[in-house]
Amino acid sequence: MKPFSILVVICLFSYLGLHAQSQSLADGVVAGQKGVISGLLGTESGLKGTQAGQLILLEELEERYNSKRGIKASVISGAAIFATLQVMISTLGNRISDIEYNIFLRKVATFGIRHGLARIEDQLKREKQYFNRVQEQYGVVMLSAAASGGPGYTYTALLKLLLRVMKIRNEVLKIDKEVKSLMGASWLLSR
Repeated sequence: MKPFSILVVICLFSYLGLHAQSQSLADGVVAGQKGVISGLLGTESGLKGTQAGQLILLEELEERYNSKRGIKASVISGAAIFATLQVMISTLGNRISDIEYNIFLRKVATFGIRHGLARIEDQLKREKQYFNRVQEQYGVVMLSAAASGGPGYTYTALLKLLLRVMKIRNEVLKIDKEVKSLMGASWLLSR
């Protein structure tokens, strides 16, 4: 009922504003524009009221969500991220060494003719440098985990490292696909 009464009041003021404007002004266009503006202002005030109600609901949902969170949640998810990161780092290191072997094998099979391997080698070298930096940072995070501000800090640091490792892994997999597509008959000996 409340939105309907607001709408009636807006229409009444719009009509009165148009009527008063049209009698006092000779230009009907200006009066029409003023009426439209006053109607839009009324609509905007109604939307602000709706927005305020939605903000209250959002605050209630945030409070309910925060009440369910606890220290156990970040310890458990931190352990899962730690395990995932450990597995990804070890498998990514093996994958990079396999790609280096495949590039070497391709060079030997083509008697030193590179066939686009220079670009791929540069990409792999860059990704390997990024990977080595991530490994160093992983060591620092693991050393500082004991002296950190709690599981939340460790969780955040491990999550950031995991995201970086995933980006590097994506690029390494693209490089691996390119190398394997260039392998030709020597793919039988590839890793």
